[in-house]
Amino acid sequence: INPGLSSAHQGYPFANGSNRFWKVIHQAGFTERQLAPEQWQQLKDNGCGITALVARPTVAASELSRDELRSGGEALQEKILRYQPRALAILGKQAFT
Repeated sequence: INPGLSSAHQGYPFANGSNRFWKVIHQAGFTERQLAPEQWQQLKDNGCGITALVARPTVAASELSRDELRSGGEALQEKILRYQPRALAILGKQAFT
């Protein structure tokens, strides 16, 4: 949904060492090998991309306002129309509960 503080500090997505994202996308077959967070741009080589719904980093996505989420959703719709992805996955259900 949005960058965590570790990701904002490090400058790449899912930077926290305890995050299972990189292991899971490899196990699911999206990458030939498990990437380290700082190798995130190599996802493009595998036909994958990452975007944040909201750019503002927070400790928890639940800290985002409805306006931020709404605006981010509109921007995401524009990206979907522009890039026409075959699939879309959204991580971070807490922001919607």
